[in-house]
Amino acid sequence: CGGVGFLPFWRPKDLSWNRIETRNSSYADVIYTDGQFYAIDHMGNVVVCDVLEANPTDQARIIARFSPKLWYKKELYLVKSSSTDGEPFLVVTRDNIPNYEDEQGFELDKPIYGTTEFQVFELVSTAGGEKEITSRWKEIKNLGSRSIFLGHSSSMCLQNNKLAPGIKPGHIYFTDDAWAAYVEIPEGGSKDIGVYNLEKGVTAPLYDAPLRLSRTCPSLWITPNF
Repeated sequence: CGGVGFLPFWRPKDLSWNRIETRNSSYADVIYTDGQFYAIDHMGNVVVCDVLEANPTDQARIIARFSPKLWYKKELYLVKSSSTDGEPFLVVTRDNIPNYEDEQGFELDKPIYGTTEFQVFELVSTAGGEKEITSRWKEIKNLGSRSIFLGHSSSMCLQNNKLAPGIKPGHIYFTDDAWAAYVEIPEGGSKDIGVYNLEKGVTAPLYDAPLRLSRTCPSLWITPNF
């Protein structure tokens, strides 16, 4: 909202959008869980916005920091954790940032990209004040009965008992959300779609039909009412 640095929200009966000041960076992902909005920006700051109060705060509160060593040249996602222990979210990284140079360093006419790896992290501990926060993260190698869905719509983490037949637990389902492809590649985007086995580090096609590329319409996940 307003370029870089603001998050807006609206509640029933509000006469206008409410703007939360953050002053950090543009945002990579936002989720709503347990009556609060959680968000992660492109600098690795995880913030919480409490919007249930009659007069909600106009400033987001940083609750953790995700190390640049973990997200350098990667996209960031924030997913609701289905676990009852610890923090209510997980952070996922994806190596699909478009590259504008070839292996020799020469500039390309159009970007190249394609996801080869995901990593999933949970927050172990955090210490210090908001300006001097240090956080420790633990990488998760096995999702167990959970599956994660990512893309240019809401990020989701679901338990096996809430999955449709054919959905594999322990996998990450992803759509193409690299905007550079949609606006800079003549044939458009939507080629970077698949299913990632987190434990084995292997990617498979999402479906057997030919990919349908687009210049304007990224694929979206449809969430049923469970």
